[in-house]
Amino acid sequence: MNYWDKRKDLNYYKEVMRLIDFFSPAESILDVGCADTPISTWGMFERRYTVDLRTDPKLAGVESYVGDFTTWVPPEPKFSVVTCLQTIEHLKDEELQPFTSALLDMSENLIVSLPWKWPRSATKTHYQDPIDWNKLVYIMGHEPKEFKVVEDNKLERIVTLY
Repeated sequence: MNYWDKRKDLNYYKEVMRLIDFFSPAESILDVGCADTPISTWGMFERRYTVDLRTDPKLAGVESYVGDFTTWVPPEPKFSVVTCLQTIEHLKDEELQPFTSALLDMSENLIVSLPWKWPRSATKTHYQDPIDWNKLVYIMGHEPKEFKVVEDNKLERIVTLY
């Protein structure tokens, strides 16, 4: 079973889909840190893109880039919607500012999901846990336009809009 098959029924994806649908139809969508998820195929967009450090999800009609997002040269200066789901918590402190600045700079509407108040020991690859309101504002540089806590399997995640 792949990453997506294990996660596709999680509630936070429903909130992400609601936001994507709200902003579509539009010109372009980019999913950053996509793994093998089909998020970039949701909604009605003329152009679709993914960027992931290790994975090409091989989705029909989606242009994929495998490599470091912060060194990627995007095919357009701004995207109508950018999603970055369950990715930022994996960044080390020195990686945060370049990554989140790039996300904000290239998006008209940015949808970010993060673990919400997970203990530091929840997973070894989550360098930013625990994330609370103050940590969220620190990570992203300002408060979101929308903020929703969503529960899945007794764990909370936030879905935010910038």
